[in-house]
Amino acid sequence: MITSPKDLLKKRIEALSDESVSELIRFMDYLEYRQKQPDGTSSWFRELYVLFAPVREGVRASGLTEDEVNALIRTAISEVREDEVD
Repeated sequence: MITSPKDLLKKRIEALSDESVSELIRFMDYLEYRQKQPDGTSSWFRELYVLFAPVREGVRASGLTEDEVNALIRTAISEVREDEVD
């Protein structure tokens, strides 16, 4: 019996937690947005990507893991939000 890609996808989605399904929906929204762009991506996104090239390279050179970078970002966001409250 040959299973269609849609059937395989449905089975995999059914196995996900509610939180993962929410993340999947956001990702699918993003893919749909990108697909609607004439060149697959928007010019502002490309410009931002180019502007952040030195940051990406610095992180790569630092040896920080993705989890460490995410923790630093969360900390910075928390500090800014605390400043907004004060």
